[in-house]
Amino acid sequence: MSKRSVQTEIRPGSDSRWETSGIAPRDNQTHASLVLMQSPLNWTYLHGAEALNRCKEPMLLSMVLDNRLDDPSKHTTIRACTASEEVQEAEEISNASPFAFGKPEKRALDEAELAATCATDMHKSANETTLYYHEWLTDAGSNVSGNISDTTTTLSKLQEYISTVADDCKPSFVLAKTRNAIVGLFTGSSVGKQSVAPLVGYLANYIKDKENYEAGRVAIQNCHGKRPSAWGIGVVADLQGNITAVQESLANWRDAKCIESPDTNMPWMETVLDIWSLKASTSTNGTLPESNSTLARRADECRALQVGSGDTCTTMAQRCGISLTRFQNFNTAKNFCDPLMDKVWACCTVGDVPDFRPKPDADGICYSYDIGDGDGCWDVADAYYLKVADIESLNKQTWGWGGCGNLQAGQKICLSKGNPPMPNTISNAICGPQKPNGESRGNKKLADMNPCPLNVCCNFWGQCGMDRDFCVEAPADTGAPGTLKPGANGCIANCGMQITNNKEGPASFSHIAYFEAWNKERDCLHMDVTDIDTKKYTHIHFSFPDVTPGDFKVDVSRWQKQFDMMKKMTGIKRIVSLGGWANSAELPNYYIMRQAVMAQNRGVFVANIVSFVNEHGLDGIDIDWEYPGAENLGEGVPPGEADEGANYLETLKMLKRRMGSKSVSIAAPASYWYLRGFPIKDIGAVVDYIVYMTYDLHGQWDHGNKWATTGCPSGDCLRSHVNLTETQTSLAMITKAGVPSKKVFVGIASYGRSFKMAKAGCTGVDCKYTGTRLLSNARPGMCTDTGGYIASAEIREILWNKEVLGAREWHDKESDSDIVVYQDTEWLAWMNDKTKQDRILYYQSINFGGVSDWAVDLDKDYGDSGIGSGDPDDSSLSGGRTCPLSKTYKDLDSLAVDDSVADDCKPVLALGVLETMLDELMAMYEDTNNGYDENFEAYRRIMKDSVKEAALRFFHWRTGGYANYFDCDVKDLEDSRKNWNGPCSNIDEGARDFLKSRLTITVKMRDESGFYNALEEETGAAADWVQFGMHKEPDYDHNNLCPGTLVIGGEITCKPPTYGLVVNGIPVLKDDFEIANPKDIIKEISGNLEEVRDGMAARFFDIVAGIWDGGNGDVLQVYSVPIFLLSQAVGSMQTANEMGAEIREQQKKDFITLIISALLFFIPFVG
Repeated sequence: MSKRSVQTEIRPGSDSRWETSGIAPRDNQTHASLVLMQSPLNWTYLHGAEALNRCKEPMLLSMVLDNRLDDPSKHTTIRACTASEEVQEAEEISNASPFAFGKPEKRALDEAELAATCATDMHKSANETTLYYHEWLTDAGSNVSGNISDTTTTLSKLQEYISTVADDCKPSFVLAKTRNAIVGLFTGSSVGKQSVAPLVGYLANYIKDKENYEAGRVAIQNCHGKRPSAWGIGVVADLQGNITAVQESLANWRDAKCIESPDTNMPWMETVLDIWSLKASTSTNGTLPESNSTLARRADECRALQVGSGDTCTTMAQRCGISLTRFQNFNTAKNFCDPLMDKVWACCTVGDVPDFRPKPDADGICYSYDIGDGDGCWDVADAYYLKVADIESLNKQTWGWGGCGNLQAGQKICLSKGNPPMPNTISNAICGPQKPNGESRGNKKLADMNPCPLNVCCNFWGQCGMDRDFCVEAPADTGAPGTLKPGANGCIANCGMQITNNKEGPASFSHIAYFEAWNKERDCLHMDVTDIDTKKYTHIHFSFPDVTPGDFKVDVSRWQKQFDMMKKMTGIKRIVSLGGWANSAELPNYYIMRQAVMAQNRGVFVANIVSFVNEHGLDGIDIDWEYPGAENLGEGVPPGEADEGANYLETLKMLKRRMGSKSVSIAAPASYWYLRGFPIKDIGAVVDYIVYMTYDLHGQWDHGNKWATTGCPSGDCLRSHVNLTETQTSLAMITKAGVPSKKVFVGIASYGRSFKMAKAGCTGVDCKYTGTRLLSNARPGMCTDTGGYIASAEIREILWNKEVLGAREWHDKESDSDIVVYQDTEWLAWMNDKTKQDRILYYQSINFGGVSDWAVDLDKDYGDSGIGSGDPDDSSLSGGRTCPLSKTYKDLDSLAVDDSVADDCKPVLALGVLETMLDELMAMYEDTNNGYDENFEAYRRIMKDSVKEAALRFFHWRTGGYANYFDCDVKDLEDSRKNWNGPCSNIDEGARDFLKSRLTITVKMRDESGFYNALEEETGAAADWVQFGMHKEPDYDHNNLCPGTLVIGGEITCKPPTYGLVVNGIPVLKDDFEIANPKDIIKEISGNLEEVRDGMAARFFDIVAGIWDGGNGDVLQVYSVPIFLLSQAVGSMQTANEMGAEIREQQKKDFITLIISALLFFIPFVG
């Protein structure tokens, strides 16, 4: 555990894990890359489909088309660049997301920036073409449903990109991705890219407004029949994440093959594309202007174009800008056009075909070539007049050469004899020869360039780490340097994970006792420094006096009493520890240590430390700065500066010189991401020993961290914070970094890390825990009072009361940790006394200098509470003294009638019943929820119709049941003598002539309670479904079809109606009333159910442990309410579900009957 002066916080990011997927985290904000950059060589390199799914923003992608992501025999390099308008912030975790996706900066593009790089003897002209639309239905076997919004977003981003790319007269393949939407674009070598951009937008607009869209993939292409790939374009969008299907479509277009859907294929639109071809003047006079070609052409050589897939001599003549006859005159080889061979060079002018075989550069480096998305060895060999065997032979020593079957996008290969070239840089590489702006090669081997910090392993992808994904060599069969087998992350430098530098052990093995001077501030679990066993421990590290800001003095006043007691102790080395997490990594004090080691301050700081140690007769000083140069610390704390490690080293050098024979030590993290900020080899040569914090390897902070836990991308798997295998890896890291083992004191823990299990009974390494990165749902210890962090003394208390708490313990051999599960879903890992002693003996056997125990005051309570003391008198717990806690009941009624249980015990036992009810109700909910939504919709529809019909009768102004609760005031507009008022139930007395007279009736509620009770009983309607409005009935002329007539200009027309009856204030059903869905109630309260469960478990423990101050009945009253509410809602769901299922079944039968009737109607003879 990282030591701190406030023990109630969860430390964010103290894990020692490093990224295990072939890429390493670099910083908390992803690096910027410009979408506008035309060369994908500058994009971020990813590896495999899993890596793609880690970014949720739109991405542009580049990869070799023939390397399918689902092919296990190949490894695939994917070049990626985000297309988002926003800077992506990586999750606030100790190890930030490693992929350097960035923000495409908007900038104005002038003509120069988009100037074509085609040869200067070429021009482009507009050509008409027809686009065809294709649509595939959704793949029923896929668990991904298509998302139109993501697909149109991806198309729009691709459109933006292609509109900014300059023409280069080369085929282009670009992919884009937003979550599960994958889009691909092919542009033939002769097609102007800007003319394609609007077509991508047209497709986005075409599909964006489609309702109930059932397509799983859509595409447009101008491929129809035979057409050379040079003139082709195609856009494909897969809504269900099938990137292989997109790759296959692009490869087909590259090879001049059209795609076709089994579902929908149709002509879509006529459009115009810009097509590049040779200028007519060039073809006529045979003169070739200067071009940007790297291969010079002699005067007797012709101007040549390469034949593409689907080309014929006719299309080649058109591309050359000459007639077919002239083209044939320039290319006179026998059967040249019958058939025209793919990839050969054809002359467009007089002369011989140039010799395209490359020559080495003047410096002896081979002629190099960068592999593009559509390249294969045959394509490249044929284009440069080589054979595939030549390419294999020329690249035996080329970096990363995995053979022709494993070409990677952006790979640099040799196409001539000569020394291997430097490989292209990878934008997010941090080690090896492909690190951007790395060291010059000199006489070094490529693999030895740019080593990792701490001498940890550098893998094939240029990333640093210390586990099997980084440290195991797995070279490809080619034997070339910098290669790996498919599926591996092969090591290229500083390989191996063994503990080194441990041939010599210490003169004597040490045992440090870290003492939390603030432990008396806890409610219980108290210890005086003088309680430390001086026969067991060799050193006391007294934690943590303050360093005062500005003058950098050591201030022990907050812990003066304990400090004075320590000074008088004998038989043990008395050392003060400065720093700790709270004093160096959190607000408000984080800056003190940073300032203290600066050149202008370190003299004062060192002098103050030496003076303090000498004044109080101490034996040494320990500094626990967490951590120099760290980028991710406490909330609101700015990243450290790059020079802090160097400043720390200089301060320690000065301190050790002035301390003389007294010891100087530091604490160092077992996390690569924090330790890399320490010049640890040099520090190890200066200090007497290093306290190595090999605990807190896992904790609640792992939640959501993809890199924290091997085999657990979500980070929330149950893992031990003192895992021995990971500890051994950490020990290998610090010894590989150059620190001799005899100077390393290995951390051991007197506390456990606890988690709230996501599922009772699931306790293995793949089982999950709940909460968030900053919130643990684990039950706090009664003294430490911190979810996720529990003292060894508190753990023993749980085990001594295992029958009450349902606790069980076992030793996990895999992690060499002790595991405890109690109250069904509370999980913790710790070191019991035997495991701790075994660890000590092991570390001693491999020549480490000692061990350091954090913290001895967590191991046993020396105060009044006796927590963890194991006193037999505690077997009968207060608060549950006479309660039969082992009894169980099926329901609360059974408990209520059990006269053998005291009344004060019944609320305690009732908590267990409620917890069981909660589990059963949630199981019933999950069972009922299967198919519930369809059933409830049927139930809702019938119930609404039923309520409407019943309400229509109940609210009828003259005969409805509402009249029993209202008074009526009747006004006869034609004869006031007939006016009447009285109970509406007697309305016939006052409105007997309503068919003959014109009446206005005002109704007023007399009995509100009776009305609403009758409303619910007779109609099923709720009170809030009703409003009070007006009912009107018009006069009718039974001899005419309209209410009245009006003669205008000799024509008879309808006149506005008049109303013979108007009833004001009558109840009516609201138009928008809805049948309440009990599932909504459950969803509303479900977020609090885990809190309710945890609260019940915690209060149960408090009561039986005798630390609950309230009444037992109060607890039951509070926690029963949400359980009863849940019970009522689940019951209502079951009723609606059953009725809805019956309704749907009847409707199905009625529909079948209707179909049969229709069939018999059309085939009468069957009857």
